Parts: sequence; structure tokens; C-alpha cells
Amino acid sequence: MGFMTTTEFELSEVLDLPPEQVIFGNSPVMQRIRLKLEQAAGGLTIPAPVASAAAATSAASPGAVTAVSAPAVAPAATTVAAVPPSLPPANLSGVDQAAIQRAYDNAYSNYRINDYQGAIRGFDGFLKTYPKHQLAPNAQYWIGESYFHLHDYRAAIEAQRRLLGTYPDSAKVPDALLVIGTSETSLGDSAAARKTFEELIARYPSTESAEKAKGRLAKLK
Repeated sequence: MGFMTTTEFELSEVLDLPPEQVIFGNSPVMQRIRLKLEQAAGGLTIPAPVASAAAATSAASPGAVTAVSAPAVAPAATTVAAVPPSLPPANLSGVDQAAIQRAYDNAYSNYRINDYQGAIRGFDGFLKTYPKHQLAPNAQYWIGESYFHLHDYRAAIEAQRRLLGTYPDSAKVPDALLVIGTSETSLGDSAAARKTFEELIARYPSTESAEKAKGRLAKLK
């Protein structure tokens, strides 16, 4: 307990309070009581209580800036670059090529066992699915060849002319012309057959089809 004045000691007795409450009490009531006692004591000054360091620290002034601990900063999120959609492969995969070859071979197998209707259906389905494949001209040719074996010569001519119009640079063009000329011969149209054989010989003179055309041309009346 700090040093007490006589007035403070008397005040503690009058109020029936412990002396330390009189020294450190600083409520408005205690201030008024102290002021009255000072006046009664002839102007004696009763020292005002000194606030403890803990109280001064806890009672911050209105304008004081209170330090606030910085919140924990979450780690920066990792940015993942967007992955562009995969583009279709430039070339067919090995699996796709195998499926295409299998479709073609199945149709050709029908042709070899004289199932010409089955061959026509198979090659026609192949062309609808793979019209720009490298085997497409061959498929079109075998359709015409199958119609020829079915003695449907007009259908054979139509199928081979479709090959000439759709795949004019195909290696099967000489063979297609030979089938056309032979079908025209079977239909009794010798003039048309002669013209077709002569065209074949002139355009593709070194081919096997041209050699066959020469023999068939010689037999025309």
C-alpha cells in the first residue's frame, strides 16, 4: 500500500473501506467525497490515484491504433493452364485401317465365292462409309464387275461410268472401260463397244486391258 495522507486515513475510517480502495479509488463518487474533504480540511489536496500499468494498457484511448495480428495468408493457388481439346488425328489409326481393310476384304470374299449380290452390298456399304478412301475406286469397280457376272449389263455399265466420273485418275479406269465395252458387246451395241475399245487402246496403250480390248475389237463385226 502507498503512503496515505491524514485525510485519506480518516476517509477510510468514515467510509469503512480498506485504505487501498481510498488511495486507488477514482470513481466519480470518490472524487466528490475527496473534494468535500479537501474543502473541509482547508484546501488540503488529496492525491489522485495513479492507474496501474496494466489498466493503462487495457484502456486504449479512442484515437489509439490497436495492433491487430495479420491473418494467416493462404498459399497462392496454383494456376493450371487450360488444355485445348484434342484435335482429330491427321491419319487414321492402325485400328481404323484394320477395320476398313476388313470391310473391303469381306465384300471381296463374297465376290470370289460368286456371291455377287453379297459383294455388291458389301462394296456399296464400303463406299457409303469410306467414299474417299484409297480403296474406294476398287470397290466401285468390283460393283460393276459383279453386275456383269449377274448379266445385268446396263447396271454394269452404269457402275463403271460412275467410277470414271468419280475417280478419273484411278488405276482401275482401263479395267472399267474394258468392262463397259464388253457389256456393250453383250447388249449387241457393237458401235458403242468399238468406240469404247478404241478409246481404251488410245488412252492406255501399254495396259493389259488395252491388249484385251484389241482382241475383242478384232472380233466385232
